[in-house]
Amino acid sequence: MPGKYTLDVEIPFPNDRQAQIVCTTISQDKPLKADELSHKLTTKGSSLLIHFAAASNRSLRVGVNNMMDNIGTAIECLDELDLDKFGP
Repeated sequence: MPGKYTLDVEIPFPNDRQAQIVCTTISQDKPLKADELSHKLTTKGSSLLIHFAAASNRSLRVGVNNMMDNIGTAIECLDELDLDKFGP
């Protein structure tokens, strides 16, 4: 049923490797209510692309917020663990 409300998000990263790491890590987490929300993660160069489709605007908002929290956690891990520091 997801699909009435959609959103495409592009998040730039310093390099292709970091975008791919975050994409691979985050793509393991499936939406809790798959009948209300779906998302597709891909990379294009050094950008993470996310397509959301939801049955309601509320489901879309909650799904996007959750995804941004997860991406934030992944970025913090890159910053702490990656030899190529994230950002300056």
